[in-house]
Amino acid sequence: MSKTVQEAMHSKEMNEASLQRIKAESAEEELPKDKDVRISERVWFEEDEEIMLRNGKLYRIPPMTFGDTREFMQYLKTVNVGEIILNFAPGQEAKEKKLHDILGLAFQVYPEIAFRNKDGNLVVDHSFIDRNVDLRMAKHILEIMMDLNGLKK
Repeated sequence: MSKTVQEAMHSKEMNEASLQRIKAESAEEELPKDKDVRISERVWFEEDEEIMLRNGKLYRIPPMTFGDTREFMQYLKTVNVGEIILNFAPGQEAKEKKLHDILGLAFQVYPEIAFRNKDGNLVVDHSFIDRNVDLRMAKHILEIMMDLNGLKK
């Protein structure tokens, strides 16, 4: 056998071995079969913003759905966004709760923080927000939510 034929045979063997290895690796990386898991993973690849809360963990804030955006806009009318501290003044408990709910909209992808119950109502862990979000961070989260969704300040 000539050297050229040997090189061609060796090259072919190497290519076939590489192809088999790639096929084996791709078989191990099967896509999830559960539709909800696939949808959830798709959401993570949108242009989310990341924010680190006071607990030291990094959280992603995804763009809101149309329904959440409508709800967000309604909430914004009821709280003081410019000076977050004013929502905590004596007698402003309703505004404080609404501020927690607004912030919960940002973290719906984390069911331990906020989720929709079977009636479609938002349920927010207010104690989580109290422990892990400060005033400056709350304002930053609201700005992220407005920017991600193209809303005017």
